[in-house]
Amino acid sequence: MSQENPKSPESQMNFHAPSSGVAGKVEGNQIININLPPTSEHLKERDKTQQELLHWVETEVEKRLQQSLHNRVYIVLEKEENPEQVQHPWEIDIKVGEQSSFRLPKDSSIKQIFDRSDIAGRLLILGAPGSGKTTMLLKLAEQLVKRAKANPEHPIPVLLNLSSWKDDKQSIKDWMIADLKPKYGVRKDIAKKWIEEGVILPLLDGLDELDAARQEKCVEKINEFLHPETWSRELVVCSRLKEYQHYPTNLGLNGSIILKPLTTAQIQEYVLKTEGEDLWHNINADSDLMELSQTPLLLNIIVLSCT
Repeated sequence: MSQENPKSPESQMNFHAPSSGVAGKVEGNQIININLPPTSEHLKERDKTQQELLHWVETEVEKRLQQSLHNRVYIVLEKEENPEQVQHPWEIDIKVGEQSSFRLPKDSSIKQIFDRSDIAGRLLILGAPGSGKTTMLLKLAEQLVKRAKANPEHPIPVLLNLSSWKDDKQSIKDWMIADLKPKYGVRKDIAKKWIEEGVILPLLDGLDELDAARQEKCVEKINEFLHPETWSRELVVCSRLKEYQHYPTNLGLNGSIILKPLTTAQIQEYVLKTEGEDLWHNINADSDLMELSQTPLLLNIIVLSCT
C-alpha cells in the first residue's frame, strides 16, 4: 500500500483574495466565500473638485457647530470623552410612513435614524423654533462627511437653505444647480452632473423661512424632485413643526422625527453642570422661566446671561 506524501501547511491553505473584495476560506474541502470590506486600492478616488467640495463642507459644519448654542447642550451633557458616544439631549418622536409615531430610545443617534432601513436616508426633521433642528442636521452632516471621507463611494453632503428658492416655477434640481455655485463654487455643468450621478446628498434647511404662501409650493416642488425618475436617493429636509402641519401636502419622504421640548430633569442636569444650584432654584421656582427653559436655545441664553 503506497503511502501518500504529507502535504505542507502551505499546500493545505487554499486562500483566494480576488479583486472584487470577496475572499475564499477553506474549511475541509469546501471553499466558503467571505465578503470583505473594500480595501483602499479598490476604492475609486474622488477627483480634485469633489475633494475640494468635501473639504468646504467639513469646514462649514465644524465652524457652525462651534458657534451653535444647541451644540453646547451636547458637550455639557456628554458623560464620556468619546464623541461617538455623545447622546442627543432631546426626546425624539419618530413616524415612519402611515405608522403611529413612537418615542425613540435615548441612545438613538441621528446617524442611526438616518440609516434605518425604513427611513433609507429620506428624512424630515421637525421641531419648534429653537428646538435644535439645524444643529441636528449639522450633527448628521458631520457623520456623513466622515463617511464620505472614509469611502468615496458615499455621497458628499451639501447644506442648502431653501430660503434662496425665489422662483415658484423653478425646479428643485435647477435651484440646487444654481445654489451650489455661490455656496460652494461648483460650476453649473458639474453640479448638474453630480446631481444626476448621485455624487451629492442634499440636506435642505429653511423651508419655514419662505413666505407662508410659498411654503406649500416648495413642498410640491420637492415632491416633484423626489419622483423616482428624478431622484431616488437620500434627502433630508428641516422645518418648523407648526408651519409644516399647516401644509395640505406632506413631503414624500420615508419618515419624520420631532424634537420634543427639554424635560425638567434634562433642564436640571444641564443647569447644575453649568451654573449650579442657585440658577436651578430660580428656574424651578419660576413657571415662566421653566417654560422658556424647555427650548434649548432659550435655556442656553439664560445660562450664558448668568456667566
